[in-house]
Amino acid sequence: MTTGAGGEEWIQQTSSGYFKGCLGEVRLGDLLLPYFTWEQLAYTDTLSCPECFSLEPNPLYTSEDMLPAVLGCVLCADSYCENGAKCADPISSYACACLPGFAQENCTENIDECASNVCQNGATCKDGIARYTCNCLPGWEGALCEKEIDECLSSPCLNEGTCEDRLAGFVCNCTEEYVGDRCEAERQVSCAEKPCYFGATCEDVKNYNTGDNFTCTCAPGFEGVRCSTPYCQVKPFCLHDGLCNVSTPTGPACDCLPGYAGPRCEVNVDECIPSPCKNGGQCIDDVNAFICNCTNTGYTGETCEEDVNECELSDDMCGNTGQCINQPGDYKCVCQYDTCGYLCNFPDPCKDLPCQNGGTCREDCKQQADYKCDCLPGWTGKNCTEVPVYLPSRVADLALLIIGPILAIILLGGLISMGVLCLMARQKRGRRGTYSPSSQEYCNPRVEMNNVLKPPPEERLI
Repeated sequence: MTTGAGGEEWIQQTSSGYFKGCLGEVRLGDLLLPYFTWEQLAYTDTLSCPECFSLEPNPLYTSEDMLPAVLGCVLCADSYCENGAKCADPISSYACACLPGFAQENCTENIDECASNVCQNGATCKDGIARYTCNCLPGWEGALCEKEIDECLSSPCLNEGTCEDRLAGFVCNCTEEYVGDRCEAERQVSCAEKPCYFGATCEDVKNYNTGDNFTCTCAPGFEGVRCSTPYCQVKPFCLHDGLCNVSTPTGPACDCLPGYAGPRCEVNVDECIPSPCKNGGQCIDDVNAFICNCTNTGYTGETCEEDVNECELSDDMCGNTGQCINQPGDYKCVCQYDTCGYLCNFPDPCKDLPCQNGGTCREDCKQQADYKCDCLPGWTGKNCTEVPVYLPSRVADLALLIIGPILAIILLGGLISMGVLCLMARQKRGRRGTYSPSSQEYCNPRVEMNNVLKPPPEERLI
């Protein structure tokens, strides 16, 4: 913009080869030269103001946001701007408001968004209108091709094969039983390839359960098609966080944590079995530990091994007058003359000499203040004041009451037995003796003597 001598301003666009802008007054001498034709002038009042005139409305600028629109100095027209741009302020300046993606005075230049080279990892940039597109190389993705594609996300490997991601590809690591790019083909294996593990025996016999051309017979402690799995690795075989050890000479076994034992670490070891608690302490088993309850034992410490000095626990363990003497697991109170009891907390009942007639008083202050008298012969009673009365011995009476009837029963039984024996003897002797005829039978016999000398066996003899 250049300012003239009279204060006028104009804008010159040199690139177009001609002048564009507004001029101030142009006079030839005192004569004002008009810039408009008579058709553009609304009226001319030459009488009052010979040099004044008004303009007709400009039909190019009649929108509501430019009212009142008058034909005046227009610095920019929308037709000057290209690619859909319009003038930013037509009256004030010659400037086009370009749409995104365009630049320069008339918005003729398409901005190259690829100039900053934002695409990554070898991608090519394709420029657009106010945008760009990155054409990624294989294996990359994202708006800037900044992210590597994980080809393993789709789980391309079959039959338990493990996928290893590569740039623009993947590799399948197959198990012993399968082969192929995706582990899709079953591998034909024989015993010559030693497919069985951990000392298992192999036979070239088809295994119809698995379809293999071989059969593995597992060693003790192993299982699986190829005997590759120690049984103690099958959860939850080893209990209580036990670990499976496959390197033992006898086969897999569970290595138990301290405090547990057994083939499966299922046994909580009883640490109280060796009786670690001393002096009557109660042992409480814990995992790989034990606790000794020393309550009421007179001892303290982890194993109740330390004697508690009860005399130091309090100044009046034995009252105000007794003397406390510590003993293993206990203490003893030595009482003064006027007190008694385990804690010297009772008055001495022997102080008043209650035992009479030479009796000796002994304190008996366990639950209360009491005493016992050891009396001299001839005296008895609480205080040795009574004379003993001797009663007949009831032991002899009791013996007579018990032994007398028993003796009578024994005697009666003996007599009965003797009578039975005598009767049996007479009967036996009568059957085996000789017959002695009477005088009548001799003098007046009715039968012959020879016939009666031997009576029949059934005849009763006198």
